[in-house]
Amino acid sequence: GTREKNVKNMVCFSYRLKAAARYARDLIQRGMLGTIYHVDMQYYQAWGLPFCQTPLVWRFQKDLTGSGALGDLGSHALDLERFVTGQEYTFRITRFGYGRGNYQTMEIYGSEGAIQYELDHVAPDIDEISICIGQANAEAHVFTKLPIPDKYKVDQMQSFADIINGKEDGMA
Repeated sequence: GTREKNVKNMVCFSYRLKAAARYARDLIQRGMLGTIYHVDMQYYQAWGLPFCQTPLVWRFQKDLTGSGALGDLGSHALDLERFVTGQEYTFRITRFGYGRGNYQTMEIYGSEGAIQYELDHVAPDIDEISICIGQANAEAHVFTKLPIPDKYKVDQMQSFADIINGKEDGMA
């Protein structure tokens, strides 16, 4: 295997490189949500709809993909859930989400708080995080959008270069 031969490699689960996902992961690891009770992940795209006139690319050919949207989108949804929460939950995916580009929402509910991670809600490729912590916020049903500190912002190609150069952060 790659470990025995010391081959540097990376599976491109690109959403674990989103700053909002890394911030959510850190908040959870610091215990901000308490015990996690429920996670709801959705990953919707529209480009499988007939009006999109998407060419017959490998993603739509069973003999090339084997699992279709489940492997293509589902693998990313599952990895993102596992990356952020450390656990696996059920999720919803589709390529027939009319009007959606690369739309993702992950809601995480715990005993002490909740987080909502979003990608592609306000504009393409924009990731955001909202949080509800504290009994007063919970009673008022208030989620607050958090600014994401720069330390969570990473570049995919730089992350791969860091792996090759032995400077990886262990999260890519």
